[in-house]
Amino acid sequence: NGNQWNLTSLTSRCSYIFIDDSDNIFAGIYNGGLSKSSDYGFSWNQSDAGIAGEITGIIQFSENIFYAGTENGIFKSIDYGSNWVQLQSGPTDITSICKGEDRLIYLVTETSGFYISAVSGKTWQIKNNGLHRLFITSLIALPSRNIVAGTFGDGLYLYSTNTQHWEMINSG
Repeated sequence: NGNQWNLTSLTSRCSYIFIDDSDNIFAGIYNGGLSKSSDYGFSWNQSDAGIAGEITGIIQFSENIFYAGTENGIFKSIDYGSNWVQLQSGPTDITSICKGEDRLIYLVTETSGFYISAVSGKTWQIKNNGLHRLFITSLIALPSRNIVAGTFGDGLYLYSTNTQHWEMINSG
């Protein structure tokens, strides 16, 4: 319950942590690499075959299909996160990625804002209407189908999937 913590055998500096539907833990390693634990962090194995760059986010669409955002672009795994292939389309400098309703992928970047793609990741739509700054650092999809983004230096924004517009939601 978080009252006691123990150091695991993974001693690398982590940039991102993700737990899949089967309780496997993925740890993005600072400056590149990905490690995976299937025993709650007691042991770790490299799981980054084919992936390049620092992991900034991972999402899972089915038992075996994963997507990872990195500084170098989007990577897809169809074998439980063991091997990865870079998608030929899509932005780079990804700072956050999340799964939306209707099998959509949402991601944000350091330089060009907010993108949406179907689960294939073959084509991407940029949706920056209402954003004042395009350096977005974090992203979360809400059950209401709206999205909240944290920006670098400009606070929080709410994206309405109905209006396809961003609205600043800072207060106080």
